[in-house]
Amino acid sequence: MKSAGVVVVVSAGNDGPNCNTVSSPAAIFANSFTVGATDSNDAIAGFSSRGPSTQYGTIVKPNVTAPGVGVKSCIINGYATWNGTSMAGPHVAGAVALLISAKPSINGNVDAIEDVLELTAAQLTSGQTCGGVSGSSIPNNTFGHGRIDILAAVNEALPVKIINFYGLKEANQNHLYWKTGLEVNSKKFIIERSSDGFKFTSIGSVNASGYSVSELNYDYIDPISINGTYYYRLKEIDNDGKEDVSKIIVITRNDIQNIQFGPNPTTGELKFAINNDIASFNSLKIYNTSGQLISDFSLNLVKGYNDFTLNIDNLSNGIYRVILSGSNGILLNEKVVLAR
Repeated sequence: MKSAGVVVVVSAGNDGPNCNTVSSPAAIFANSFTVGATDSNDAIAGFSSRGPSTQYGTIVKPNVTAPGVGVKSCIINGYATWNGTSMAGPHVAGAVALLISAKPSINGNVDAIEDVLELTAAQLTSGQTCGGVSGSSIPNNTFGHGRIDILAAVNEALPVKIINFYGLKEANQNHLYWKTGLEVNSKKFIIERSSDGFKFTSIGSVNASGYSVSELNYDYIDPISINGTYYYRLKEIDNDGKEDVSKIIVITRNDIQNIQFGPNPTTGELKFAINNDIASFNSLKIYNTSGQLISDFSLNLVKGYNDFTLNIDNLSNGIYRVILSGSNGILLNEKVVLAR
């Protein structure tokens, strides 16, 4: 049944309080999601069967617990209050239905449904050691992983929650890192960037794991070339179309060298890499040591990254001054040695 996408919810039985009393045929199997009973104070019901199940190896049972003491139920022409793990089991069956309702894409993924219920359960411990497993361990053979918490389970099954998101400055790039907890049917992360913290645009994406019960680490590199303030956020997209947006982080850069050129000395070529704040018309002039203008070039620089190569092989060996200027002032004023 599990392979067919059915969550097999089974009551643990009412043969407690001794160990090894989970023995009813349906409850003993590893693929059965076995449910013990608690009271309104989260104490284990005395009648709730304890694990482990030993018929097919040693299996910690129950998987979880749910209210099973003083539970009101319908009877002919009225209501009655009943006790038993058979009253606890329907709570879990209902929790499964709520999970599927909140996240339809989880339907049929039995492992994911069971993991969510177990990982979000209110952890409960016992002084009873059964099958060599201490009652202070999670899971244990009294409460399993604990008493189900349906609200926590539904919240956990909604779009992936990003539990850590930060960025580091690296040479000509911002390196973004983030971590997730439980992922259920996650599709991808869209990385968005803004220059003002309000209007964001997508700059890339990273595929998500799809399903994981452990913390996962992700990263993304944003190559940048201009000093300034960069705002980033993540948008996590599920396969069912639901999404979650992270907090905004800010990285301020004032360490990027706006103009690089070389080699210096050179044998006849100068390579330029320019990060321009605005599109501009520029002139590049070369003077000799006497201040005489030797060469004059016109350049149209775009906003952002520009690169070009200047051939000065026609000049004689010596020392020259290179000046690059434009509407935004003098960008470069350097001595260059030409030596062949």
